Amino acid sequence: MALTADGPRRITDDLIARAAGGDESAWSEIFESSYPKIRRSIRRRMSPHMRRRLDSTDIANSVMKDVIAKFGKLEFESKRALEAFLIRAAEQKLIDEHRRQTGLKRDIQRERPGDAALVLADREPTPSQTVSAQEELNSILEVARSPIEREVVLSKIDGDSTEAIADRTGLSPRGIQRLLQRIRKSLAL
Repeated sequence: MALTADGPRRITDDLIARAAGGDESAWSEIFESSYPKIRRSIRRRMSPHMRRRLDSTDIANSVMKDVIAKFGKLEFESKRALEAFLIRAAEQKLIDEHRRQTGLKRDIQRERPGDAALVLADREPTPSQTVSAQEELNSILEVARSPIEREVVLSKIDGDSTEAIADRTGLSPRGIQRLLQRIRKSLAL
């Protein structure tokens, strides 16, 4: 296979010569014998992600169409050389399509099943998470006997430090730690 500059093409294979002359039966024969090979070659090189997006027949059809359009500018010594050219052209089309599909905006590796259906409005808890958290808080407050113990538990849940709670309640930091430890033990039982 070589591009012709201005001289006559050297075609040794009769089928290729007939196709170059515009014989539709020759093109049909080339298509019927080459097409399955091209399609198999494409199929072997496609990843599962690409197979979900592309059909190997689309790429094979595109390659055949391009070669027919440019056939006058190409030189093939045999049908085997033509098939090798078609397979290389198909591989290149597949590489180009893979690059296009895996660009940052279209990266098929980033897609997950159901991504389009997931729309997160905000970080608010779901109703079941709210009910579960409320039940857990109620069980903790049942274990906390006095109002001061409840204040310590609620302050800790709000994220206050042990020292800040100690300053506010008048208890020692170690006393607050023991109180929280006793409540944790009660909940574990």
